[in-house]
Amino acid sequence: MNQEKTPSLLKSFLLVLTALVFVLLLAPLVFLFQVLFLLPTGGAMAIAPYFYGVAVSLDQLGNAFLRGNPDQTISGRLGLALEAHQFGRFEWRVKLCRFLDWAFGEKGHCFDSIDRGEVKK
Repeated sequence: MNQEKTPSLLKSFLLVLTALVFVLLLAPLVFLFQVLFLLPTGGAMAIAPYFYGVAVSLDQLGNAFLRGNPDQTISGRLGLALEAHQFGRFEWRVKLCRFLDWAFGEKGHCFDSIDRGEVKK
């Protein structure tokens, strides 16, 4: 997102409200349709990319709500903080990354989630 072309406060607020209404109304219907349509026609392998895309998008949305880069996931943000040794009173970052390592069955999940192309933004 280009920071120089950020709309006014009112326009930004209206955009957020509009997006939230559409997401809250349409997302459950679209999700249900995708599951009902893709599972019978293509099986689990057809729906896996859809689930992954939705998960990454929600992760980025969470990071945006936390005033982070909207193109970066929470895991990547945690990885950057740990890489920069920004622990301080936030030792929970280390614990959360360890939990994510365990949950996803991969060592270094937060570090692997850093999108180097998005770090500079």
